[in-house]
Amino acid sequence: MYHEIAPFYNGKADLESVVGMLIKALTELTKRAISTATKIAADPMYSHDLTMAEGLRSCRERYFDEALDYLKQAMDLLQVHDIGNVDNFVGFATLDFDACEPEPFTEAVSPTADEDHGRIFPMAKIYDQFSNFGDTIVDILYPREEPCKQLGGQLTS
Repeated sequence: MYHEIAPFYNGKADLESVVGMLIKALTELTKRAISTATKIAADPMYSHDLTMAEGLRSCRERYFDEALDYLKQAMDLLQVHDIGNVDNFVGFATLDFDACEPEPFTEAVSPTADEDHGRIFPMAKIYDQFSNFGDTIVDILYPREEPCKQLGGQLTS
């Protein structure tokens, strides 16, 4: 995860800078998803499967492009310090990404399938990274109670 956000590090570690780095990393992941979906759909190994090729094309055009728009809006909101709505637009982008993981993409259909998850590996890795970044943004914007407080203020061993 760190090597994907490092290019966006601006020397600051305040809330808005860190969230901004993560949104920029999500934007790059979305661009990578668009590129990867395009390549997979054109790959002879998958292009014969019309459901797969059409599904990837649809995801690329409908969901991934829309996710880019949501991430741009989230970044715009961050610039005007509207933190409350940043989470909403990151959430919308995450929902678009999640909508693009139907059964045809989760079946192990080739030697390039990710054996751990049974999904087409290039897309599975991007989906997982996107989800992790989105979750991290939520965790940063809405920190949970410290474990000690959750246990009634008592440390246990």
